Amino acid sequence: MMIVCSFADNDEIFWLQSLEDEYERKLQDEAKELEQLLSKKNTYAAKEEEYAKKIRELGPLTSDAFEA
Repeated sequence: MMIVCSFADNDEIFWLQSLEDEYERKLQDEAKELEQLLSKKNTYAAKEEEYAKKIRELGPLTSDAFEA
């Protein structure tokens, strides 16, 4: 059995391949952005933990600390 492609079929195949390439690039871009955001999230979580530890180390403030 022989398959014959017309020009319309070739154009459609080319268009679909181009679309697939575009979606692949977008997916890679989004994956890179997600990786960067997760890195920032981890950095902020580490800072939050560090600051919480420092606050615990300071302990409660006396009432004198609130008077001006």
